[in-house]
Parts: sequence; structure tokens; C-alpha cells
Amino acid sequence: RYRIGGDTINYLEIYYHDTHPLSELTFDDFFTSGMEPLYVLLTSAVKSLGGKFYCVQILQAVVVNWLIFSYFRKHSECVFTCIFIYALWAYTLFNFEEMRASISLALCLYANDFFLKKKWLKGFSLYIIGCLFHYSTILLLLTPFLLFLKFNLVGVTFLCLAIPVGALAELILGDYLVMLDMGDQISG
Repeated sequence: RYRIGGDTINYLEIYYHDTHPLSELTFDDFFTSGMEPLYVLLTSAVKSLGGKFYCVQILQAVVVNWLIFSYFRKHSECVFTCIFIYALWAYTLFNFEEMRASISLALCLYANDFFLKKKWLKGFSLYIIGCLFHYSTILLLLTPFLLFLKFNLVGVTFLCLAIPVGALAELILGDYLVMLDMGDQISG
């Protein structure tokens, strides 16, 4: 993997210059460092054990791929086909580019399973853990409220109306929505 991915250089800079060992962590490190709290904890733990940044990369890749492959095994009879499609479509993105977001996404796969089984507390707990790896997961907290939608006339009508209503809301509230911009916290 070495230094593949645009975010890797930023991650290297943060790891070697701004990440403190666990014994030196402060409240500010968790909530004002520009990185999500559980990612800060992960990198600090690796640094405390004397690991280099490639150890963080390996640990992240093991966790993400183990979760995703386990999910494939649980939900598909064609596991190797799923892995092949994953390798072509998202492997490099999840393992080389979006380190924090991929951990969050892998957790959200399991959270969605809990929501489908009506196990709300477990589902929301995994979403919250995902939020602590990447703040954009906050947007996914709305998805359980859309479980009433089915692929029927009501669901299709809802989706068809959601697009122009969203465009109209953006047109009317556009300047105010900019004030809610969380910058890099949501987008990246």
C-alpha cells in the first residue's frame, strides 16, 4: 500500500506530528483535533505501542475487510463473487483512501441488519460508534426512519416527490444551509 491515496499524506502528517500517545491524550485531542474521537484513540493506541503509521493502515485494513467479508459470508451464497466485485469496485477506496469512513461504513452494514430486525438500540449504537470514526455517519441516522418505504406506489411517489422538494428546499434555504456547513467533518 505504501502511500497510495490522496489522504495518506495528510494521515502521515497528523500521525507523526499531531498524534500523542495514550498517556498524553487530552480532551482537546478528541474533539478539536480535526479527527474523530475513535480514530484518535486508534492512532494513539498504535503510537503508544511504538507502531509506525503502516501499523495503523494494516489494522484498519484488517478490521474493514474482516467486517465486509464476514458480511458477505452472512448475506450471500456467492461470497467469492461479492469479494471479486468489492475488489474491483471499492477495495482501493476503502483501504487506501477513506480510512476512517470505511470503518464507519463497515459498522453501518451491521447496524442496518439490526434495524431490519427491529433491534433499534443495537442499530443506533453501531451508528453512533460509526459516527465516532467518521462524522458523516450522522446523515445515516435518518435511514431507519425511512424503513416504512416499500417499492410500491407510495414508495416510488415518495422518492419522486423527494427530489423536487429537496431541490426547492435548497433553492429557498441555500444561503442558510451554508451556515450549517461542517466543512471537512461531513464531506471528507
